[in-house]
Amino acid sequence: MTEKDLEEIKQKYGFTLRPSVFNGKPIKYVSREEYEEKINKVINKVWNQIFEDDSKKEQEKIEKELRKKANASLRKMKRMVQIKKETDEFVKRLKEQNND
Repeated sequence: MTEKDLEEIKQKYGFTLRPSVFNGKPIKYVSREEYEEKINKVINKVWNQIFEDDSKKEQEKIEKELRKKANASLRKMKRMVQIKKETDEFVKRLKEQNND
C-alpha cells in the first residue's frame, strides 16, 4: 500500500490502523482491500459495543424500575395483611367483651 492510499483511507475513515492489526506485516505489503476490510471490522466492533452497552444500561434501568414497583406493591400488601390481622384481633376482643 502506498502513502497516497493511506492518506485517502485516513481522509475517508478519519483514522488509520496500527501494523499490529496485521500481525506485524509491514503496511506496504498490505493490499488496500485487506486494509479496508480490517478497518470496517474495527468500525463494526466499536458500533456493536456502543449498541450493546446502551441496551444493557436501558435494560438495567427498566429492571430497577420494575423492582421498585414490585417492592412497593409488596410493602402495600404486607401492610394490608397487618391491618387485617389487627382488625380481626380487635373484632375478636370485642366479641369476647360482649359475651362476658
